[in-house]
Amino acid sequence: MENASKALIMAGSMLIGVIIISIGVYIFTTFGGSSKNIQEQVDNRVLAEFNNNFEKFLGSDCTIHDIVNTISFAKKNNKEFEFTDADRENPYYIEVYAKDIGYNNKNLSSDSIVEDDYLEWFKNYSVNNSAGAEVQLLYFRVSNIEYSELNIDGSIKQRVKSITFEIKD
Repeated sequence: MENASKALIMAGSMLIGVIIISIGVYIFTTFGGSSKNIQEQVDNRVLAEFNNNFEKFLGSDCTIHDIVNTISFAKKNNKEFEFTDADRENPYYIEVYAKDIGYNNKNLSSDSIVEDDYLEWFKNYSVNNSAGAEVQLLYFRVSNIEYSELNIDGSIKQRVKSITFEIKD
């Protein structure tokens, strides 16, 4: 009888141990899935905020100041990733182009573009002062945005790769 009661106590403690382990596994998988969803939402939000730095110009007028700010943002991004002009094929490398300002088909986020160039652009492309015309603010528009596809956690995400501005007609 004494051995039978000890066996029941051992079996009961084993059953309680299995229940505790099962609850632990359940909690781990439940919270693990939740943290994955939360991380995915954070990744999506960060990507959307990044893309918004470029997409905010779609369908709206922008000035040379907006273009220079975009170039500065792209240069900062490229510098954070320690990219040089040789890394243009990397999907995280950002390129900015502006037609009609003397740099056609030249990446303005390149290392060769310096702040002195910005001053020249401000001087030449802030206002439209054509002969005989009333002085007016000169506006640009986005003519093209290209995206690179990133595979993040098994899903394809679109990240801005390049943006092109041109003088608005």
